[in-house]
Amino acid sequence: MGGEAPDGIAITPDAKRVFVANSRTNDLSVIDTQLMSVKATIPVGKSPFGVTVSPDGKRVFVVNTDSRNVQVLPTDLSDLTGELLASAEAHRYKGECNNRTFMW
Repeated sequence: MGGEAPDGIAITPDAKRVFVANSRTNDLSVIDTQLMSVKATIPVGKSPFGVTVSPDGKRVFVVNTDSRNVQVLPTDLSDLTGELLASAEAHRYKGECNNRTFMW
């Protein structure tokens, strides 16, 4: 279980989960760091490129470049329907400030 062509990676603040955006298979792999295994592979939009976790560890943001959107999902995987529209160039802008990653 897992995707192909990983293009983005993020880890929760408690280091219990790692999220990997897989651009070739259009999905997000969720890795349990304690078990060192893929817990879930979640379908997302087309060509997921970037991924980051909110500072409180409750949400993961996935930039889907060919879908032209950003999906917002809970890190506990309780609701996999969240989506926030973004520009077509969302994957081109990524920065860090005070140890936090921002994408726009």
